[in-house]
Parts: sequence; C-alpha cells; structure tokens
Amino acid sequence: MTTPYAPQTTADTMARIAAGVDPWIAYRDFLEDWTYLPESRADLMAREPSFVDEEQRRWATLLAASVEALCARDGLVAPAWTRRRVFRLAEP
Repeated sequence: MTTPYAPQTTADTMARIAAGVDPWIAYRDFLEDWTYLPESRADLMAREPSFVDEEQRRWATLLAASVEALCARDGLVAPAWTRRRVFRLAEP
C-alpha cells in the first residue's frame, strides 16, 4: 500500500515548526514543494499559518514574505493574509 504525497502548505509548515521540527528544514520543504509542484501553489499558500509565540510569529512572517515574493516572481496573486499587520516585524 502506498500513501499519496501531500504537499506541505504554509499552515503545515508552521505546525511542523510548532511540533519541534527544525524550522529551516520545514521552511525548505515548503519551498521545495512550491518549486516542484507548481500545480499545487494555490493550495500551498491558501491557509494562513498560525503561531502561539513571538518566535513562531517570526517564522510565520518569513512564510508570508516568501509567499508574497514567490507570487510576484511567478505571476500569481498573493493571498490577503500575507498583508495582515501581524505578519510585519518592527525590526527586520
């Protein structure tokens, strides 16, 4: 029996980070799915990533900025959640 592959969304990425996966590995996995599964991009970015503390908010902010940049590069419209104020840091 094989399990079908489920691409990693922004929400999945934050869930993995919250579960203790190295944030850079989780982030890289999201970027790989974005790169190699262009037909899944709308689903990958559809759900807003949730966070519970400031450290996770910083990672969620990186995801929001990445989605905006990737959408601009690939001619897609970024989801509205990426423009929410909570995804802006006082200092870069």
